Amino acid sequence: MFVRYLPILVYFGIIFITFLSYAFGPVRFVDFNIPLLLSFLLPLFFLTFFGFALGVRGEINTIKKPVVSRDLNKIYYFIVITSIVILCSKWLYFITTKPVSEWLLLGNAYISAYDGYERGAAQLSFGYIYNIIESSLLALAAIICLSSFFDKNPIVSKFLIIFVVFSFAAIPLLNTGKMKYVGDLFIFSFAAFIIAIAQNKINFNFKIFSKLFIFSLIIVSVLVFIMSSRYSAGSTDIANIANKIHPLMNWRDNSLLVNVFGDVIGFAVGMLSIYLINGVYGLSICLAM
Repeated sequence: MFVRYLPILVYFGIIFITFLSYAFGPVRFVDFNIPLLLSFLLPLFFLTFFGFALGVRGEINTIKKPVVSRDLNKIYYFIVITSIVILCSKWLYFITTKPVSEWLLLGNAYISAYDGYERGAAQLSFGYIYNIIESSLLALAAIICLSSFFDKNPIVSKFLIIFVVFSFAAIPLLNTGKMKYVGDLFIFSFAAFIIAIAQNKINFNFKIFSKLFIFSLIIVSVLVFIMSSRYSAGSTDIANIANKIHPLMNWRDNSLLVNVFGDVIGFAVGMLSIYLINGVYGLSICLAM
């Protein structure tokens, strides 16, 4: 029964965390019409749960895990092997061009990568198209590897899977300070883990919950470190964020989140929480139009 409703529980869990981060976080939005937002979201939540419950009712048919065709497996192998070659060349270039002392200066890497950047000003060229294809190939390889991570694989295959998944997030992070790929990795891994639980009919016990919690804590800690490094490189901290934050946002120094985690970590966690809340605030603006 729990596995049957696991997707909808994850959905509501993310929504709960989003509103919790706003309630106890340091950021407040200008003209954030929460009653109007709830008048739309509450019926939506009810209809989503009602529709999901109708969709999964009845007997669950037990079927064997579908066997992937040989031709499709060949395509998967080609994508993964090609990605390994690309990632190895990227690691080699990174190690030979960047001093070890600068590897964790993620904030400086982020500022350098976006120095003079203008959104929408990219020129259509061979290099531009190649970067898009390469990024898509690496993302697809990471998804393929994660989808087979929980299967029984030889130790070499397991190592290559970890290498592809880790490199997918680590290389862009170390090169440009972008945390997008770390977030993508978390989403892909979480989805693969939930699917593996359902496919193998594993009871969601305390041990599994602990592993999931520790993994989530590690990812959040990495994201907080990235945010802290980024704003530190830009000389932005809790003392001057009120003067630098977006005009549609207000910063509260006395929020529970800042009081619990302190000025440094609380500041980074607070800025990270904006990524969760921005979409909800945007929805409220749309509803008010």
